[in-house]
Amino acid sequence: MARLKRVLKRWPGIFALVWFTIVYSFGQAPIVVLGMIKQPSLTVQIILTIVGVLTLAIAAWFIWQYYQKWPPVKRYFSKPQHPVIFMVIMVAIVAVGQAIPTGTSDNQATLEQLMRNAPVGMTLMAVVGAPICEELLFRGIFFRRFLPTISSWQTGVIGILISALIFGSLHASLFSLTVIPYIAMGIAFAMTYLAFDDLRYDIGLHMLNNLIAAVTFFMSIH
Repeated sequence: MARLKRVLKRWPGIFALVWFTIVYSFGQAPIVVLGMIKQPSLTVQIILTIVGVLTLAIAAWFIWQYYQKWPPVKRYFSKPQHPVIFMVIMVAIVAVGQAIPTGTSDNQATLEQLMRNAPVGMTLMAVVGAPICEELLFRGIFFRRFLPTISSWQTGVIGILISALIFGSLHASLFSLTVIPYIAMGIAFAMTYLAFDDLRYDIGLHMLNNLIAAVTFFMSIH
């Protein structure tokens, strides 16, 4: 009965996760709209980019406030003794996932088209806004609300996989091979968050991944 009460107590976290995902989506809206306009004028680009940066910042602030309400995850293991080596391994996991020939997801194709139309705004959103908001949501809030205590490696693995699947499902279909790179990223980001109990590490890794992807994309079209 006590276990059932603990489980039921966490159910509101699902609604919170959905709600803040919607908040994050609204935060992206101005820049996405900009990306949908073909050959926007300089004035329109500047206005929508500024508005987009502000709405993303507001969305991140609201998500951060909710994240701060919950105590850090109780982990029964210490931080990596060699953090540099650990981070190199995480980068390798992401790189291997990206190297698997799975094709281009609809999400990626749409993102690339938007980046052609609004390179500055979309790059800012992809490299800065998305990593901050998505790590707060799918690592920070997810673990603090649903797995506040990780007392065994089995619990950690389950949490990492669920977090990665949620993350992957929002970027590609779970029934398509194109989801594999996103799941690999989700696993690396979740492992990084749990290893250090510090969002700065997984946000940094996420930013690095998206920055490399953005640079690679712009090099390919020039």
